[in-house]
Amino acid sequence: LFNPGDWSESPPGEAAYHYSNAGFTLLGYLVEQVAGQPFDAFTRNRIFGPLRMDTAAWHMAAIPNHERQDVANVYRYEAATAGHTAYGHYGVPQWPAAQLRVSVADLATLLREFTKRSMKLPTVTTPDDGEGKFTPRRSGERAQSANTNAASDEDEGGVLSTTAYRLMCPDTYTQGLGWWGQDAWYGYKGEEVWLHGGFMDGVRTQVNFYPKWSAGFVLLCNAEGDYKAIEARLKAEMVALVRSKRKIIDSNHLNVDDILVV
Repeated sequence: LFNPGDWSESPPGEAAYHYSNAGFTLLGYLVEQVAGQPFDAFTRNRIFGPLRMDTAAWHMAAIPNHERQDVANVYRYEAATAGHTAYGHYGVPQWPAAQLRVSVADLATLLREFTKRSMKLPTVTTPDDGEGKFTPRRSGERAQSANTNAASDEDEGGVLSTTAYRLMCPDTYTQGLGWWGQDAWYGYKGEEVWLHGGFMDGVRTQVNFYPKWSAGFVLLCNAEGDYKAIEARLKAEMVALVRSKRKIIDSNHLNVDDILVV
């Protein structure tokens, strides 16, 4: 039903930011329509496969039976017993706004694509060779494949093009795509950081990306509670690592091993 309170006086592009899970669900549907394939297949072919994110799956059914025992359960805290009770694995109708199961290491691999792009380094994979195979390439080596199915830029290969990076992470730290910036409800006002988090039953997650340091960290929790102290500790450790690498970064003698992700 029409409700005037649901509408703003601001035109598109000037409205105040408000986070919406349904917006990401709609975006996933649009991807399916444009790509002509299911969203989980699209992300497997364009992101998870090239980056060898072997643990990443949108649905439990996609995880081999012998590996499901390794998927962490999620828990709620019971004040009466001062203990935790498992929710059990569950799904949500608004995926892909949520529901991705992935290891910290594999999600950090995706974050590395952003840290490397912020340093204007080439990515570590070549586009699909046509047979679903992806091979590592050395820093500085340009992609030679012209396969239009690969997520590549006119000058660089990999899953994140320069154009996409600039659209997703503007220098203003506002109006990011998929990332929370300084104008986002959950963003950090005045801080030069892009982040995105998850808050669901038995789940607390967050990814922080600092372009000025070409660094970031991943935080995945399978329980409920305030994780700000953990986030602060991870940031402190990250900053210490950045400072220890400062001479390498300033000299521009960089390679894949120098990318910093906590």
